[in-house]
Order: sequence, then structure tokens, then C-alpha cells
Amino acid sequence: MCILHTLISLALFFVAYTKDSLCIGLARVGREDQLVVSGTMQELLTVDFGGPLHSLVIAGHMHPLEEEYVSFFNVKNRAGTTNTTTEKEDDKETKKEAS
Repeated sequence: MCILHTLISLALFFVAYTKDSLCIGLARVGREDQLVVSGTMQELLTVDFGGPLHSLVIAGHMHPLEEEYVSFFNVKNRAGTTNTTTEKEDDKETKKEAS
């Protein structure tokens, strides 16, 4: 058996992701109504991402700083909010703080 066949047969025993894998779902990135939500694949099934365009990131090993940032968008933290992140909202906050 060649190495390629061995690797292919070994790959059949390893799963790249499961329903408990951490993912980040994104919708309409760059628009005012963009949505960013993180959670397990199972948790993201409960999120209404609305209209297109959508992206799904399946996270691998992350640096603790990345984990902290992604946790801000966790589905468990949503509590009825939209978790949108836009430059316009950030600008509004900056202007409020400045005045």
C-alpha cells in the first residue's frame, strides 16, 4: 500500500469538525446591517442570519487573544440584540464620548 492510500484510509478515521466545533457566522459584511455571531455549529443553527450574503468560518486552534475577541460575538451573549458591528456605529459612539 502506498503512502497516499495510507493517508486516505487514516483520514477516514479523523473528523475535521463536529456539531461542537467553534464557528463564526457572518452576514452582509460591510453593510450597515451586517451580523457577526460566534458559537458552536449547533448553536448557530438557532440564529436567523437574514438575507444573503453569508460566510461561515470554522475555527481551528486560536490564540487566546483571538478567542477573547470572538467571545464578544458569542450567540449566548446576544440576548435579543443584533450584534452588528459597523464603522458608523463606532463613529457615533466616538462622537458621543467627545461631546
